[in-house]
Amino acid sequence: MIAESELHAAKALENTAQRLEQQIAAFEKLHADELQRFEQQLTAYRRLQNDELRALRDQLEQLASDIAALAQRAAAETGAPTEGEPVQLTLSRRDFITGHIPSAGSGLALSAGRHD
Repeated sequence: MIAESELHAAKALENTAQRLEQQIAAFEKLHADELQRFEQQLTAYRRLQNDELRALRDQLEQLASDIAALAQRAAAETGAPTEGEPVQLTLSRRDFITGHIPSAGSGLALSAGRHD
């Protein structure tokens, strides 16, 4: 009777150990899958940030090119400073952000002051 009781207890412990092993395996898989999803999301976020940064740099290059063209046009129309001479331009922060660049004939100037 004691042997039968010990055998039953051993079987119960064995079943418990098997269930724990299954739970641990499921837990490991769950967290491995979560980490993989997180890595994919982080990679996508990095790619998005790099794309946005590239787009901003492209816009800045285009803006610099547009400003240079406006300055040359203004200099040609008014006989103002020639290439190589500094040109003082006033462009408000609002105009800069919205992309509204006044025409060359309107006295466009770029300065560091706030003109909102």
